[in-house]
Amino acid sequence: MARLVRQRKTFYVDAAGKRVPKGTPGAVKKSEELAKWYGQGIPGLPPTKRVPLATHKRVAEQMLAKLVERAERGVQGLPDRDAGRQPLAPLVDEFKQATARKAGEKHTAFVVLNVNRVLTGCGLTTVGDLLAAGLTPRVEAFVHALTTGEPLMSEVNAATVGKHARQFTRWLWRKRKVLDHDPLAGVDLPSQATVGKRRALNPAELARLIDAANGSGREFRDLTGPMRAALYLTAAATGFRAGELAVITAAHFRADVPSIRLTAEETKNGKEADQPIPPAVVNRLRPLLAATPPKSPLWPGTWWERAADMFRDDMAEAGLAVVVNGEEAVFHSLRHTYGTMLGRSAPIKVVQELARHSTPVLTIGRYGHTDMGEKAEAVNKLPLPGADHADGPFAGYSRSDLERYAESITLTLAALAGVILDTRRDTREKEPGGDSVGRAGTNAGGTAKKGKRAKG
Repeated sequence: MARLVRQRKTFYVDAAGKRVPKGTPGAVKKSEELAKWYGQGIPGLPPTKRVPLATHKRVAEQMLAKLVERAERGVQGLPDRDAGRQPLAPLVDEFKQATARKAGEKHTAFVVLNVNRVLTGCGLTTVGDLLAAGLTPRVEAFVHALTTGEPLMSEVNAATVGKHARQFTRWLWRKRKVLDHDPLAGVDLPSQATVGKRRALNPAELARLIDAANGSGREFRDLTGPMRAALYLTAAATGFRAGELAVITAAHFRADVPSIRLTAEETKNGKEADQPIPPAVVNRLRPLLAATPPKSPLWPGTWWERAADMFRDDMAEAGLAVVVNGEEAVFHSLRHTYGTMLGRSAPIKVVQELARHSTPVLTIGRYGHTDMGEKAEAVNKLPLPGADHADGPFAGYSRSDLERYAESITLTLAALAGVILDTRRDTREKEPGGDSVGRAGTNAGGTAKKGKRAKG
């Protein structure tokens, strides 16, 4: 039976009370009880094996009780073979139910798919397999091999597979209490730092992309060019992801306030989304809504699985660069475009809620994009010594405003100069002796008439 014990330590001291080695002449043997409590008689361990616990007796009792509980359930060294043979399949089903309480149906299915991918690929079928020696290197080798296998998987997606497997083992440890630690806590996953940053499209690029898709005679997984154009416009106007756009039907549209409402089961974060849409987008979608049955998706099929390829093809057809300044344009860039355009006109709290982010840090840091013109305009407004723009009459104007006013002034001056020239020309033609070109007092050869001074 498990119990708490205290160990005693034996040592030798000389006449002055200083510790000395055993066998020292005149040394006296001493013995004292250690402050720390130990646990002895834990199931699965040798009867005389003592496990260090704590110096406080109440804390040590609690620690010993947990050790005994885990040992009896087959965790501590797996002394109970039946506990080690517990199959993982039922636990995966429980994990699926726990995940579904926090995430949508599609995301839950994706997580469970990746968990089973790792369990199957590494030959893990029981709880005992998760505690076997060499588990971490085996999982690492499997995940990294996904980036070189067939079909080829990106490092980001391979890392996601490993993360979902680690979520499962962490759940077994923290929630289900089947494990006494997370065996994949230190697993080395593929780096995501090598992935290019996503870039947002500016309004001119977005218009070119939509026009190119609208005029395309090419189909992509049953989506015609006009259907893709409407899809890109909706994505940029709502911030919905590819998987969320794929489930939209006519029933998702609200007529009272133009918006698209998705249920918690249809969104990535498992929360209901009600995204307002501009009237211009509603008008653009009317033909597609009229041609689609009420309960059928506006954009059916499996296009969302290869949305990046579809987007890249239309970008090429529009003559737009995919990579600019190290940032890559993919289908998800339309969501970045949405957040960037909102950030230039709306308060950050509104942008955060429309983007459906948990924190404004994510909204600003990942989805807020600026170009060099905006950066230059911000720098030009710095109140630096010697700039004197703070006291000038144009201190409150932006660079674009100043350029627009300068162009207006130039056009006004040009028009005024034309009026002056026309007035002078009319005046000269009315003077006595004026010729057809308005030079008074000259003959056809251009020389001044005798007795008169040439004018003009």
